Amino acid sequence: MNDVLIHKTIALFEQQFNQSPAKVVLSPGRINIIGEHIDYNDGYVLPAAIDKIICFAFEKNNSDTAQIVAIDLDDSIEINLKEPAQQQEKVWANYLLGVINELQKTGLPFQGFDCVFSSNIPVGSDFHRLQLWNVAFYMASIRFSISASSRLISL
Repeated sequence: MNDVLIHKTIALFEQQFNQSPAKVVLSPGRINIIGEHIDYNDGYVLPAAIDKIICFAFEKNNSDTAQIVAIDLDDSIEINLKEPAQQQEKVWANYLLGVINELQKTGLPFQGFDCVFSSNIPVGSDFHRLQLWNVAFYMASIRFSISASSRLISL
């Protein structure tokens, strides 16, 4: 099941940008068996990984912009990385823009990149989909910007 998603993400990246991605980043979905929203109040939690994933494909594009395609939402955005990240009308994009904004604050030199992502975690489910976008995109951005040696990165 996950192999199909990975191949679909890579194929759409190649179709969209006429090249193969340099990095493919996978992050597992998770559930909280107990403890939803109590961990930040010193409560006990028991999270567990599930067999669903989110998949990001990345490649540098030698520009100052990031082009991000959300396969599942049939939508995309383009971001000027030399300007502060600004909130968008596209709600899904704001999660990724928040990550970019925080990385910009650290002074991390951002190079332009192309990104395509997809997931088999159901939209609207309580499997922490949006948090996974943030974590996966953050880790991928960091690892991609420092040129990790492996093409496939699992978080």
